[in-house]
Amino acid sequence: MKNKIFNLKSYYSYFIFLIMNLVLLSISWSEPINQLPEIKNAKLIRIGITSAPGNGHQSAAATIYSRLRGMGYKGEIEIIYPKMDIEQLSIVFPFFNSSAQNIQRVETEKLTFISSKEFASNPHNYPLADFGIMGADDHNKDSKYLNVKNFLKLQPFGWKISDSISTHFVESVDDEGKSKVQQLPHLADLKYQFDIPNYQDVSRLLMLPKNRGVGPNLKFILDQKNQFETAAVYAHFASEQAAVYSEAVVKALDKAHFNSPNGTNGFRVGAKPTIIFLVNSIGIDELQRIKSDLQNSNVLKDRSKMISAYDKDFQYQIGQAKPNEIVLVTLGPIPKAIFEYLFATTTLPNLVEGRNSMNLMETLGKAYLPSQVPEGYLFPNVPDVAQSAFMEIATRKSDLAFDAVMNFVLQAYQPQSALNHFFEKMKVSAREKQEKDKLFQGLILLNEQANHNSIKQCRSLFIN
Repeated sequence: MKNKIFNLKSYYSYFIFLIMNLVLLSISWSEPINQLPEIKNAKLIRIGITSAPGNGHQSAAATIYSRLRGMGYKGEIEIIYPKMDIEQLSIVFPFFNSSAQNIQRVETEKLTFISSKEFASNPHNYPLADFGIMGADDHNKDSKYLNVKNFLKLQPFGWKISDSISTHFVESVDDEGKSKVQQLPHLADLKYQFDIPNYQDVSRLLMLPKNRGVGPNLKFILDQKNQFETAAVYAHFASEQAAVYSEAVVKALDKAHFNSPNGTNGFRVGAKPTIIFLVNSIGIDELQRIKSDLQNSNVLKDRSKMISAYDKDFQYQIGQAKPNEIVLVTLGPIPKAIFEYLFATTTLPNLVEGRNSMNLMETLGKAYLPSQVPEGYLFPNVPDVAQSAFMEIATRKSDLAFDAVMNFVLQAYQPQSALNHFFEKMKVSAREKQEKDKLFQGLILLNEQANHNSIKQCRSLFIN
């Protein structure tokens, strides 16, 4: 009897042990920061930004910020930024106020924005911190820029950087101020992974006062997104490509619904209105060019209209859209989280430009078209229809037939197509996410470096 009681107790203890380990594993999996104890316990992490004409540097910093929070880091974060980039920051960070002074505190986020001029001018206010990260840089910055002991430099996937600029590396500075740098060339082949926000969070962002011009109207569409076919265009050459891409979309959808040789005759039975968002700052001359191209197209002139997301009667105009009609919506720049959600949920392939947006589409496993094909970026083993479409859209010549782009959109519209399977293979599973994330793999090395330094300091104290 005693043996049975003992065995029952042993089994019970073993069962409790298994449950506790499963709980610990689930906690570790749900919050990857638990695998990085030095970084997890850091009171402060600094993220650096250097100036650039586009939004790439700022977007990379915003990706690092959101991923750190998504991984479970709960400490303070300071973002050091060039004062001249306030407009870009206002776009990618929904809680950044472009009219504020050199220091902005966002208490609810445990986040402080500090201009680089303020940071450099008052070093006594910003003492040495344990960790600093930069997600994009072409100015050869290092640990001194952020005044940190342990520094991680990353670059977006596929960026072409001058040979004189160190790309991916981790740097540590000892108590005597001596710097040790370890190059990390293998990280160049990894992409940033994204935590796509849920619609509840996006909906709240859309209704913030700073988004009041466009937010309610975009929310109006997203609330009933199943009623439309949607695509988004984010490209420097939007004014040159919007109409030709729209024409290719119309032809593809007509062909999908009719299966007719020309794909442009009659009314698409059972189809939905198509909305193409133009997510760029587009000047008056560029708007006029797009409108002119729409009117000069035999396919689009009677089946398209162009409206602004800021129009007072926007919702009425969208409600009047016909099933065989295409509506180009000038949206303008939008916050990063809204951008990612929009591009993740469109029903048609998006037209994108820049490494960060390409990175986003590939980690989502969604078919997309690059508005221009970056040097050395052609995919290995890409289906011919994609390669042809990439080159065709990049020429930006409106006199082309754009049959390759039409065929690309048509195949992307068919869920089981070989084209979709090709892009789906790029998608990273939840289990692989940390393994293939440029930031997380960099943080592992940063954590190891910090841990190594801590051990050395402890040994020094013990010996002394």
